[in-house]
Amino acid sequence: PTYARPALGLPTPPGEAWKVIQGYGCGSHNGWDRYSLDMVSADGKTFGAPARAAADGTLWSWTAKSGTLIVAHGDGFYTMYTHLDRAVTTRLDTAVKRGDVIGYVGDRAAHGLAHLHFTAFTGKGIAASGRQSVPLSFAEGYDLPDVGGCNQHGGERLVAGGQAASPAGVRFSASAEPQRW
Repeated sequence: PTYARPALGLPTPPGEAWKVIQGYGCGSHNGWDRYSLDMVSADGKTFGAPARAAADGTLWSWTAKSGTLIVAHGDGFYTMYTHLDRAVTTRLDTAVKRGDVIGYVGDRAAHGLAHLHFTAFTGKGIAASGRQSVPLSFAEGYDLPDVGGCNQHGGERLVAGGQAASPAGVRFSASAEPQRW
């Protein structure tokens, strides 16, 4: 099937350089989430850094054990943010706008290495079955195609643009809620 793909912004704080420490097709990025990026702040302040919604959508799933928040963008397109220390909210179906702070980077299920694991993927139906990650490109001008090999785009430095939205008026939560997958 063909999926509508929104323009994605980098999920990292605006104006800060983030380095890809694990790129496509290597290590843990070799299954359905082949086209994933593990990123850390280039200035070393990764733990607690805000993770931002890459596009408008709604919170679709929260898994507390791994700190994984998934945002649905409509028409079977999703973005996934993993290893979060905490989410701004875990209430499913909450609307978010591109650039909204949706969580804070941590090291849940990451063996002590704080980083943001980011994936965009497609899937069908309520459980997003048949998940398949897609090569990433970002509105900031970064196009990261599949170029073959292990750790594709590893070492690249990416800088988000735009304004960060404030999470004013919402509570922080690390609780587990019903999962959709």
